[in-house]
This record gives sequence, structure tokens and C-alpha cells, in this order.
Amino acid sequence: MIKIGITGGIACGKSTILSYIKTQGYTIFSADEAFKSIFEREDVQNWINSQIKTRKGEEEFKKYIGAEKTLLRYYIFSDPEFKKDYESLVHPMVKIAMLESNADIAEVPLLFETNSEDCFKYIWTVACDLETQINRVMNRWHCSREYALAWINLQIPQKDKIALSHRVIYTDCDINEVYKIVTQALIDDF
Repeated sequence: MIKIGITGGIACGKSTILSYIKTQGYTIFSADEAFKSIFEREDVQNWINSQIKTRKGEEEFKKYIGAEKTLLRYYIFSDPEFKKDYESLVHPMVKIAMLESNADIAEVPLLFETNSEDCFKYIWTVACDLETQINRVMNRWHCSREYALAWINLQIPQKDKIALSHRVIYTDCDINEVYKIVTQALIDDF
């Protein structure tokens, strides 16, 4: 069992908090980083390629080559069946990598969505107000407000994650204040 699982919505500050925790000497695991490695695996790429050819056709597959991650986001966003099948493939791989990591703390953006609660002694949700989150997504992906909101709405609502968590870390304040809160939370939960 991993001591602390960190979750929260897209662009709420999970990675920033995880990076800070690492500087404090804790071993960490990032589901996002594991996902990037898994995405590059030959078996995963073969599955994605075959699914795009089968579901979208040869012309769409040609568009996909060279724009992989951008178009993959689009397919996940626009095709619920593709999203479900893709997640059924990669989420168990990420979970195995997490459990094998023996980390003290794991960042798992889709912790509740993947039913991973039992892997952790404590669950922290990193949160911020919706406008901050929208602006962070827009700045990160250089996208429209509508697109940012659509991505935010793909996940379990923040209020539901908060209700299921042991602790909430808000990132709307000065970053040094956030670090003080995290430091105290680490003391309390370790």
C-alpha cells in the first residue's frame, strides 16, 4: 500500500505539489509520467494504430501519424467508446507500474475514476477554483475556454473528489503558502 495518493482535476497543481514533495526526500510516482512511457510502448502503439484504422479509416490514420498525441486527445474527447477501450488498455498498466514503484506518494489524476482508492492509506485532492483551472488549461494547451471546460468535465467533479478524500490542498494562494500546507500535511500523514 502506498502511503498517500494525490489526485485532483486537470491543471489544479498536482505535479507542482509532487515535485515539491520529491525535494523533501520522499519517493514519488507520477501516473502521468508512467502513462507517457506506456504510450510509447510498441504494443500500445500497435493497438492505437489498429483502432484508428478500424474505427476512423485509412485517411484519418494518415492524419494521426505525426500528430499522435494531439489527435489522440481528440479521439478520447470525441469518441466515448474509443476512450473507454483505450483506458481499459492503459489504466491497468499504469496501476501495475504504480504498485511496483514502492513509492511513498503517488500522483494519480484519475484515482477515483480507476477505482484505485484501496491502494492508498490517505488520499489528498489538489483543488482550485474553476476559473483558475480553466485559465491554467487554456494557457497550458493554448486552447479555447470551451475546449478547456470540456476537458475539465471529462473527469469526476472536483466536489466529488473532495468528498472522497482525506485531505484537500488548495492551490489558489501563494505557492509558498501551498508548500507550508503540504509540509504540515506530510508531517501529519507520515
